[in-house]
Amino acid sequence: MATPALELKGVSTIYEGERVPAIRDIELTLEVGELVAIIGPNGAGKTTLLETINGLLPHTCGQVRVLGQDVSRWGPRLRSEIGYVPQEFQFDETTPVLVKDVVLMGRYGRIGLLRRPTAEDHARAHEALELLGLAELAERPIGKLSGGQQQKALLARALAKEPKILLLDEPFSHLDFATRAAVAELITQWHRKRAVTTLIVLHDLEAIPQSCHRVVLLDGGRIRPDGARRSGSCAPLPSHMGDNAMYGLPWSLILTLLGGAALTGAACGLLGTFVVRLRLSSLGFTMSHAAFAGAALGLAVGIEPLALALVGAILTAAVLGPIAERAKLPADVIIGVLFPLTMALGLIFLYLAPGTAMSSSALGLLWGSLFAMTRADLFWLGGLAGAITLIIWLFFKEFHALLFDRKLAEESGVPTRPFYYLILFLTGVTIALALRLVGGLLVFVLLQSPAATAFQFFYDLKKIFVGAAVLGIIYAGAGLGLSFAFDLPLGSAIVLVSTLGFGLAVWRSPKRRRT
Repeated sequence: MATPALELKGVSTIYEGERVPAIRDIELTLEVGELVAIIGPNGAGKTTLLETINGLLPHTCGQVRVLGQDVSRWGPRLRSEIGYVPQEFQFDETTPVLVKDVVLMGRYGRIGLLRRPTAEDHARAHEALELLGLAELAERPIGKLSGGQQQKALLARALAKEPKILLLDEPFSHLDFATRAAVAELITQWHRKRAVTTLIVLHDLEAIPQSCHRVVLLDGGRIRPDGARRSGSCAPLPSHMGDNAMYGLPWSLILTLLGGAALTGAACGLLGTFVVRLRLSSLGFTMSHAAFAGAALGLAVGIEPLALALVGAILTAAVLGPIAERAKLPADVIIGVLFPLTMALGLIFLYLAPGTAMSSSALGLLWGSLFAMTRADLFWLGGLAGAITLIIWLFFKEFHALLFDRKLAEESGVPTRPFYYLILFLTGVTIALALRLVGGLLVFVLLQSPAATAFQFFYDLKKIFVGAAVLGIIYAGAGLGLSFAFDLPLGSAIVLVSTLGFGLAVWRSPKRRRT
């Protein structure tokens, strides 16, 4: 039996900060070469469905498979096989990108990193421009085109990719009647000649291509009529969740979230002890935003964001570690120079990711996401927390000497430099893995607050390590609950809790009292 091109089983998706799922319990299969239209009123969940299939929006429960592979695991790689035309787009006149470059961007996922477009890539982009009648406009800035021309440019970008699957979200919405008919015929011919599996979202029945194999009605987040088979992979979600945002969520998801929060908090608490004592705040702050920039680059070029977040954080540690050791500058000067650079790069990469910049995945990089945590993330976080604990236990005396005084540790024969860079490396990895939960803007607060709180109560280093880990778990877990209860961004909720905890600790600290 042939593998379906698209397969959704019991899929539900909730936008960050929302209570009611945008789509719920979706069962949909597209065979290879099918052309299927999704119709429904505004707000029915059509765009959410496409973003879920494309992996731009993480689904809450169920299973999404594209070309036989799980989108949750292989999303960035699969997107190189998917041509996507978003419904919402806006390029102002100052956007410094030419039409030909927009179309060529469709090839970037196939080209890969550190490689330049070949003559074949340029030829495919030019063919797509000619196909859409945009060849004469190739040298014009995209922002100078009309809405209809911009929409055609995005369609050309999708076709230049030579995808196996086309996802088209209202591709005729900005076109006049005559152009709409021509583009519809173009899509039909492209589908017939190349057997490209095509899913097209429409709200106008008259716009459905004649070659369409079937029409699916989506209304209220569900495929109508009701009664489609259910996979049992997700408990049915009620239309109103009441006061408890966890109501209706599967236990597997809840346990993943709680486990991810606990492991992230523990890892941050342990590493934060070094960060606070060695005064690595300026370096760590910059590393957190370098990780954000790396993850944003991953979204822009179709590579796993977590992998590039790790690269960004670790490279920053490798480059800035020596600078922090040798630079005779105050910490705030280092932050003032390097923080804006890494933050600016992250925002630029998000801006250059067509169809991604305002997706849930992209916004989650900024301030964290409740539903971005996966079981794979849980595995890596567990390994990281275990590795940090083991390293501290094995080299406790060396770390004890280093945290007491680096020069005296060197004088005692402790090789502090390897341990210093080991701390930076582990800090970079921790920041990158915590990015999904807390977000690039706020992740470093969770790295400092638990340890800073523990330092208010203990003098014994062992107690500080244990206290920081426990407080990290408490802060992350309490922030998770606060986010659920009041629909707050997860990273912001964790920061609110941890900052309040630190403030109370300073107020009640035994070290503050006079002897």
